[in-house]
Amino acid sequence: MEQQKLFKRSHVLAEDDNDPYMGVGFDASKPLARFEKDKFLKTPIADSLQTIKLVGEVDKLQAELAKLKNKGVKKRPLKPADRIYNRIKKEYETEHFGKIIAIDVHLKRVVGIGDTLDDAYEQAVEETGREQFDFKRVGYSYLYKL
Repeated sequence: MEQQKLFKRSHVLAEDDNDPYMGVGFDASKPLARFEKDKFLKTPIADSLQTIKLVGEVDKLQAELAKLKNKGVKKRPLKPADRIYNRIKKEYETEHFGKIIAIDVHLKRVVGIGDTLDDAYEQAVEETGREQFDFKRVGYSYLYKL
């Protein structure tokens, strides 16, 4: 009954954009406005309104966070060696995790495996007779960490 009285009264909408209760409609010029506002905030309807506003704020913050995460982040296009590595990745990660592999992009396959870059390179040169290869450390996104 008390809630119905609150909503039947005519209220002036808040004009301040920073007012968290904007749109609730309390007339600050009335002496009982503060009391009415406090009384209204204890009602289930007020809880629902506050929840709706909070959900809206969460959505805005999540969208802003997604923009910030993607800002300035550009993925480089995959090179032929990356495509070859992605194709054989699972097999090599189970058998040769942490090893360095030499990939020949012309033959489209792994041509050398070793514990060091030199080992992988020597094996690749022996197998192909070429001197230029792409190298990857199996299971890592980098070859050597500085």
